Amino acid sequence: MAKRLWIAVVIAAAMMSACKSSSSKKSDPASNIGNGDATRTASLATDPVERALLNLGIDGGVSTLDLNQADYREGRIVAAHLHLLRETLLVEGSKPQPRVLGIDRGALSPAWVSSLPEPSLYPVGANADAAVFVSKHYVTPVRLRDGLRTLRFGADGAQRPPIELPFTPTAGAAVQHDSAYVPSLGSSVNNKKLESFSRLTGQRGWGWRAQGDILTSPLVGGSSGDPKLYFVTNRGIATCLDARNYGFGPDTPRWEQRLAAGVGSRHHPFLTRDTADMVGGMFIVDRKGTIYCIDRITGRRRWANSTGRTPAAGPQVFGNLCIVKMSSGFVAYDRDNVLYRATVVAGASNGASIDLRNGGPMTVGSASDADLTINDAKTQKIHLTFRVEGEILTVVATDDGEMRVDGADVGKRTTVENGSDIRIGTSTIQIEDRGALALWSDLKADRIVCRVGNKLVVAKGNALRAIDAYTGEPTSDWVAIPGMRLCPSNTHDANLAVLVGDARLYTLFPR
Repeated sequence: MAKRLWIAVVIAAAMMSACKSSSSKKSDPASNIGNGDATRTASLATDPVERALLNLGIDGGVSTLDLNQADYREGRIVAAHLHLLRETLLVEGSKPQPRVLGIDRGALSPAWVSSLPEPSLYPVGANADAAVFVSKHYVTPVRLRDGLRTLRFGADGAQRPPIELPFTPTAGAAVQHDSAYVPSLGSSVNNKKLESFSRLTGQRGWGWRAQGDILTSPLVGGSSGDPKLYFVTNRGIATCLDARNYGFGPDTPRWEQRLAAGVGSRHHPFLTRDTADMVGGMFIVDRKGTIYCIDRITGRRRWANSTGRTPAAGPQVFGNLCIVKMSSGFVAYDRDNVLYRATVVAGASNGASIDLRNGGPMTVGSASDADLTINDAKTQKIHLTFRVEGEILTVVATDDGEMRVDGADVGKRTTVENGSDIRIGTSTIQIEDRGALALWSDLKADRIVCRVGNKLVVAKGNALRAIDAYTGEPTSDWVAIPGMRLCPSNTHDANLAVLVGDARLYTLFPR
C-alpha cells in the first residue's frame, strides 16, 4: 500500500511540474520568438541585432538566417548585393565565384542557388517569374521558382549559356513575360540604344534608336496582354513604347514627354502599378531637381515640382509618398500631389481649411456634411464647389450662392489660382498653390529603407531610425545595428531586411 501511495505521489508531482512548465512557456513571450503569437519587446531579445531592430518601436517579430549554414555545394557565400523582390530575396555573391542565392521572403528559407558568368553591374530586373542580371558582357535570366536559367535550346530543353552581349550595357534590364530589354551605347553594326531579347531562347529581337543615351534602367508596366516599355534619356526625353514581344517592334512611340533637363545615370525612374482608383505613374527627377509624375497611359504630366536642389538618386514611392534623395538630404512629396489648399482667412470659421486634389468636387457651405463647413449665417448650406482638373482649379457657385473673387463679381463659375481671395457671405477664403511644396525636406540619411504604417525606417551608416512619414520627425532614436553591411530600400511591402557581416540575414516582419 505504501509503495502504491509513493508511486501515486511521484506521478502527481511529475504531472504538476509538466503543467507548470507548459503554463510558464505559454505565458513567456520569449518562448514565442519568431512565431508572431506574442508581442515582442527588445528586453526579451538576446541577439544584439534583433534587440536593436525591436528598439525601432515597430510591433513585430524578427527572423534570422545564416546563409552559410546550408549545404550549397560550392563553398561559402560572401554576399555582395541584396536584391529585394516582391516574394523573393536574391543574395548575390562574388566570392568564391559569382552566384545568386534565392530565398523565400515569407518563410525566410533558402530555395536555390544559381551560378552567374560574372558579377552584375546594375539593379536586377524582374517580373513575377524571372530575374534578369546584367553584367559587363552577359545577360543572365534566372527563373525565380527554382533558380534555373531560363535559356533553353528548342524542344529538348537543353541548357543554353547566358546571352553574350554584342555591346556594352548602360543599365539594368526591363523584363516582361517573355522578353528582356537592355539599354546600351549602340554597337558597331547599328546605333540602336535599346535592344530586345527573348528571355527564353536568348534570340535578339528589335532595337530602338532613342533620342540620346539611356543611362538608367528601363521599366515595364501594364497587364501581360498589353505591356508598355518606359525609359528616359540623358537629353530628357521620356518615352513609352508598346512591348508585346521581343520579335515585333513598335512603329511609333505611344507618347513622348520632354523634360526641362536630362537625366543622369544615378537617377533611375520609378513606375507605380495601376490600382482600382488610379492608373500607374512614371516618376522622374531631372538633373535640375524637377520631379515629374507622368500618367502611364497618356503621358500627360500629372504634376511637376521644382525642388531647387541637385538630385543624388532617382525617385522612390512608398504608398502615397514620393521621396527623392537630394544633395542636401531627402525631400518628400504627396504622391497624389496636394495642388491647392483653401483656407478661411476672415470670418467666424477663421483658420478652417481643406486640401484640393485631382478628383471629385469639394463642397463649401454651412451644412455639417460640406467638405469645408463655414459657420456663417449668410452662406448657403452648399454655397460653392471646387474642382481640380489637371492643374486648373475651378470654383462654381450654386444657384443660390453668390461669390466675389479678388473683389470683383465673376458670375457663377471662374478659375482661381495662388493668392486668390473668394468672398462668400461675411467670410473670405484664400487659395494657396501647394503643388511645389514638400511635406518635408533635407532629411539627413543614407537611404529610406521601408515604410511601416505611418512610419518610415531610414538608414545612416550602420544605424537605423524610425520617422513620421508625413512630417519627417523622428519617432525613435538612432539604433546601431552591429555589423550591418547591406540594408536596401524596399518599396514593395513593409518588411525590413538587413544583412550583417558576410552572410547573416535578419528580417523584421511588422504585425
